[in-house]
Order: sequence, then structure tokens, then C-alpha cells
Amino acid sequence: MGAAGGLGLAAITQAARDFSRMAREGENHSELRNAAQIVVAEYIRARQALSHLYPDVA
Repeated sequence: MGAAGGLGLAAITQAARDFSRMAREGENHSELRNAAQIVVAEYIRARQALSHLYPDVA
């Protein structure tokens, strides 16, 4: 796992890709909401990982 993967950046990218694919394919609102929540959850995890690595910046 690379540095970006360790921070969760790859997970954010994949979640965002999944969301955009679902939007293009016309998924229902519930599925889109769930996919958006996954993007946000991955962002929060990455932000926490970065703040642990760089506490002075957080």
C-alpha cells in the first residue's frame, strides 16, 4: 500500500468514482445518498489520518 492508500486517499477516489458512475447510470436517490455518505466518511477518515501525521497543521 502506498502513502496515498495508507491515508485513505485511494478510498476517497474510488468512492467518488462509484458515486459519479451511479449518478450517470441514474441510480435512485437512496442509492446516491448512500454513495455520497461513503465519500464523506472516507474523507473524514483521511482527514483524521492526516491530522495524526501532522498534528501541528491540524
